[in-house]
Amino acid sequence: MSLKLKAILTTTMLLTSLAAVHYPASPVSAFSEEAIGAGKALAEAKGIVLDSDADAAELAVLNRVNGGVLPQIRFGESGSAVCIDGLISGMTVRSRQDAKAAIRSVAHLLGIEDADAELTFYQTNETEHNTSYIFRQVYRGIGLENAYVTVYVNNETGKADYLNSGFVSGLTLDTVPAVTPGKVRSIIREAYDTGLREDAALTIFEQDDRTLKLAYAAKTNSEAYPVVYVDAQDGSILFAAGGKTAAVKPYTFQSSTPNPINGLTNYTVKTESYNVYNGNHWAENYRLVDPDRNIWMIGDPNGFINFAGNYCETHGIPDPMSQNINSHWGQQILNNPAASQFHLYVPAQSSANWDSLYGFTAVLYQVERAYDFYDNVFSWKGTDNVGSTGGRLFIYPCLNEDNAYAFNAFNYIQFGLETPTKYHYARDLGVVAHEYTHRVMNNITLWAESGKTYLNGQWGYCGEAAAMSEGYADIMGEYAKMYYNLGATWKAGFHLSRSGQATRDITKGDIAPSAQGPGGSWYYFQADLGNTLWLEAHAGSTIISHAAYMMDKLGIPRDVARQIWFNSMDYLVKGRNMTNFANCRDAVCRAAQEEINRRYSSASTRRTMMKKVYTAFNKVHIFSSYSLGDINLDGAVDTNDVTLVTILARNANYLTDAFQLSQADLDYDGRVTMADADKLQRVISLHEAYN
Repeated sequence: MSLKLKAILTTTMLLTSLAAVHYPASPVSAFSEEAIGAGKALAEAKGIVLDSDADAAELAVLNRVNGGVLPQIRFGESGSAVCIDGLISGMTVRSRQDAKAAIRSVAHLLGIEDADAELTFYQTNETEHNTSYIFRQVYRGIGLENAYVTVYVNNETGKADYLNSGFVSGLTLDTVPAVTPGKVRSIIREAYDTGLREDAALTIFEQDDRTLKLAYAAKTNSEAYPVVYVDAQDGSILFAAGGKTAAVKPYTFQSSTPNPINGLTNYTVKTESYNVYNGNHWAENYRLVDPDRNIWMIGDPNGFINFAGNYCETHGIPDPMSQNINSHWGQQILNNPAASQFHLYVPAQSSANWDSLYGFTAVLYQVERAYDFYDNVFSWKGTDNVGSTGGRLFIYPCLNEDNAYAFNAFNYIQFGLETPTKYHYARDLGVVAHEYTHRVMNNITLWAESGKTYLNGQWGYCGEAAAMSEGYADIMGEYAKMYYNLGATWKAGFHLSRSGQATRDITKGDIAPSAQGPGGSWYYFQADLGNTLWLEAHAGSTIISHAAYMMDKLGIPRDVARQIWFNSMDYLVKGRNMTNFANCRDAVCRAAQEEINRRYSSASTRRTMMKKVYTAFNKVHIFSSYSLGDINLDGAVDTNDVTLVTILARNANYLTDAFQLSQADLDYDGRVTMADADKLQRVISLHEAYN
């Protein structure tokens, strides 16, 4: 079979065509005349040319099980369907047998003639939201390398609602080997001086030019080359796979080649190779992926967003772009799809046009540096700290807009191009780390949409939660620049502007009148002026970031301060619009007490350092909702706390919470004694807040 896409009809023509089609209301046989006719009408309306009645019948069934709406179907260059984004069949899938039955219902569209003979079960993967059944393609009983059909089953509904196919149709290959497994063992011993872990097994191997070869997959005892592929006809070594499957392609920037990052002259491009069938032959392409850090370069942002949205929607999130999305769930969902599902949205490169990657690789380099900053300094992998690399992070490097964004619904960041007044947005590592921090912080705090506020029928990026999100992003952007010795300017976007004008001057804590809020009123707010509902996020961010600047100016070591700010994210109130500036001070002070007590044993040093933290927040008029001495954390320092200190002085094991214990250590000597109880009693008698 073959499917060839025609030009898509205009919207009016398409709607008219669909309106004229009457779909059967009751189940029909997959090959009935009624199903075939309905399928052909659908194909005509959708601009698809069919070569068989079976294809038409399967389209009709897909349309019926999806409630009269044909699901999104993506086709490969060979003409077969490679992705079906919707219900595959109406049956409930409880086993691998059920999953294969679902594949049979669309087999002709996938180019499969006999699913039982051409697919063998490979493995099952289970996640919180779905269970995937993976089948490997076989040809005359021999498996193909990297050719799989995967059915995704929604755990809540039990329905197969997504299918991804890498099936290769139309194979003609001699499967009788001329070389024996014993001979392969001798070939490996001679070539690599190592033995085999098990007898070599026949497989169908894809070469660099995408031709298929009957080969032996030999699993060796060598760490350098754990798998070697040997031609089953002539005994030649086709490929020796290293410990990692990703290809690494060297690339050196020429000094005359423009790139967003000044001074970047030598850099190794991380890529992943994949197979594309171009009509009548296979071609090797590369996608710009750093497999060690799980960073993916996107070439089609709109297609990616649509794909991610549809994927999330069919796997447990009804509206991925809604304000109520838990972005952490969205991130976990995007860890699940097979890598092959993203190839349509990742810019393809071949060795012939490798030099055109200079801009993309420079952006990747900067994002890698943000990744390494969080990894090396905080032992935080990726943006969500999930798994050995962190979840997939997607980057679009050439947004044709004077801005940079971190998408909260998906783990996705994009950077704007150069303008007459600005360099490429990824040139400023502070900007890159700023956007990266948005994703980190959103995964820790679960602040979907970074604290957007709803009023008068619209959403506005304003309020204290939003300002805190921007403030933290600027703070960590500055610390990232310091980590790489790029200068401590405390001026956000300083290296972005061609004229050296900062986007935000963190050295100034006050904010000036800024944009007009959704409510229609101009605002001029500071944290101590009361209602800050329409405090614009970016303008208000300097209130928070200025506190970090003051901690730096007052002499708190930068390695201590950056750890305090990072740790404080754990103590921020979870959930959008449930937090405020006072909570930020509480979180930072709590993180500071723990970090300072961990690093310093001197009571006087601890006391001095904590006083600097308090002073920094006092300077921006953010005051705490608790004070040192509030051991029971009820918001008041009173005789109940004196009683707790007295009990702790006699029984150190009475409380185990580290923060409560640090609250009781009023003299910072690392112990809770009667001296602390006496000091707290004097504080209460004088009606003073200790901090």
